[in-house]
Amino acid sequence: MKRIILYGMLVMLAALPAAAQTEIAGRVRVIFDSLQFVHGRAVNPLPVRPDAEFPFTVGDTLTTNEFGRALLTLEAGRLLMLPGSTVRVDALGADGAAFSLTAGRIVVAPTAADGGTTPFQVTAGGIITSGGSFAVQIVDDTVWVVAGADSTALTVVDESVTLEPGTGLRVRGGLPDQAVSLDGIGGFALIDGLLDGCPGVVAGRGERSLNVRIGPSRAYDVLGNVPTDLPVFLMAVSPAGERFRIQFLNGFGWILADGVAHTCTHLPELPYSAVETIVRIIRPQPDEIELLRPYYGDPADDPIFYILPPTS
Repeated sequence: MKRIILYGMLVMLAALPAAAQTEIAGRVRVIFDSLQFVHGRAVNPLPVRPDAEFPFTVGDTLTTNEFGRALLTLEAGRLLMLPGSTVRVDALGADGAAFSLTAGRIVVAPTAADGGTTPFQVTAGGIITSGGSFAVQIVDDTVWVVAGADSTALTVVDESVTLEPGTGLRVRGGLPDQAVSLDGIGGFALIDGLLDGCPGVVAGRGERSLNVRIGPSRAYDVLGNVPTDLPVFLMAVSPAGERFRIQFLNGFGWILADGVAHTCTHLPELPYSAVETIVRIIRPQPDEIELLRPYYGDPADDPIFYILPPTS
């Protein structure tokens, strides 16, 4: 089936006018699960299975599903699409590349050349991010940007903002919050914790750790645990006040409120139906880990985000 799909795509590309074919400047490799590919102005997406590799060009749109991932490689560098992401290719060339991110999250790493890097440009929710290595996430009308090893330039409502390496910025409804320094794993979630969270400390209840659940009651699955004496950011509270939503590793979770020492008041209240959306990277490849590490830490740091195969 994979060969049939790829054959059909190659036939379609071969049928393009010569001028359009010369624009092809990159290749995409489907790493995990399936990918939806829309070529140019086509309407119907083509499903592409894992391990498939094929060319892409300006005007193409790629979408990963709940667990899907894809790596775009071109002369300017690499772009890793994480699960649940949609990317449109806006421009390709030796002097840079431009993409639009309409959903999900990506990581970009430009090619180093002549002592510098070839710039990428990513537009998400009207926010233009460009420069060296960085990660971008968009959910509804909120955009998060984290600068990697290089300074990153943003254009927000015609204003220029520079992010220093290792800092992050959140833009909601076109309005930027204060940039924050990210001193640990957490990436996009840590930006929310630093900006909106109220500090607390896990005090336990005579236990060494507290369970972290995917929702605000015992009916929800356990994600992991937090040890006693660990500082946490409290983000919200359940209706009866018995559980707190906290920033947990690269996402969020819920813990028992009587196991946290804090002085927080007026936390937002969320309903019992509030369930966390968990992004998981299943069986990450070495080249993926290289790109993800500056923003999500090492696999050993977050066993919720990185799902590794069992060791023998």
